[in-house]
Amino acid sequence: MSYTSRDRDRGRRAVVAATGVGAVGALTATGWLMGAAASDFAAQQAARQADPTSADPAADAPTTTAPGGRRERPYVTRVTVRYVTAAGAVSPAPGPGGALT
Repeated sequence: MSYTSRDRDRGRRAVVAATGVGAVGALTATGWLMGAAASDFAAQQAARQADPTSADPAADAPTTTAPGGRRERPYVTRVTVRYVTAAGAVSPAPGPGGALT
């Protein structure tokens, strides 16, 4: 039996069909999982709003504490860039490299 264009086309159609079924299945599974997660989250939020006394007291506590029970304050890093040129040399813009004396 020889390989003909009809066989080739049949193989291509089979690959296209398998790929399409796989893509549709993946999208369906993803949508189902996301819907289940959204439904679960909505149920949790409704339960939390229905009974506010059951809220987790640890959720209101600061996550990091310093010694003595003080919480750490956020800090900002400040960076100052200075370009230093050799005495008497005038440079319009800093360039790569250079010599230190």
